[in-house]
Amino acid sequence: MAQSKAQSLPLKTGYTRELTGLFLFFWACFLVLALISFDKRDPTLNYVHRVVEIHNKAGQFGAYVAGFLNEWFGLCSFLWPLFFIFMGCACLFPKCIPNWRRWIGICLFIPWLMETMAAMNLRSVDFSPSGILGNAIYQFSIRFLNPVGASLVWFFIFLVAIQLMLKLSWSDLFSKIITSKQHGRKCLKHLCKGSLV
Repeated sequence: MAQSKAQSLPLKTGYTRELTGLFLFFWACFLVLALISFDKRDPTLNYVHRVVEIHNKAGQFGAYVAGFLNEWFGLCSFLWPLFFIFMGCACLFPKCIPNWRRWIGICLFIPWLMETMAAMNLRSVDFSPSGILGNAIYQFSIRFLNPVGASLVWFFIFLVAIQLMLKLSWSDLFSKIITSKQHGRKCLKHLCKGSLV
């Protein structure tokens, strides 16, 4: 009896993990549909009016979700479906779970992207460039660091995020660039000698 319980436990946890992964894939698809069909005429949590027709392809709930994401994250809202797809893959294929360094890189990259979009003040038809959160990060960094200091700090955060996300070694990268440059010079010399003969 105890042995049958022990054998059914991994089956239940695997079953639950797979159902969670499938739900995360569904939720990511729903978010993509809601975000792509976002229309600022639709009601959101902060903007309610009489609407004859909901324009969002995911219905009224999709309009609320897309409106919330747009208000808080702006164009970076499109990172949420990618996150849920990634988490769904991690549930279905546990070997896909990244180590903690990559998570730190991702957590640094997202605020950098939001701050950069707020600084560039990108405009789109319906979406805000960086949302409330991106504007708050931008205003905070400008207030306490001034534009030049903020740019320097955010550039450093970008480099750290890229290094952690991609497991990048700057010394290896620069040595590869130097060796490829030297190899390119040798090839160019060889081609020039061949054309002169």
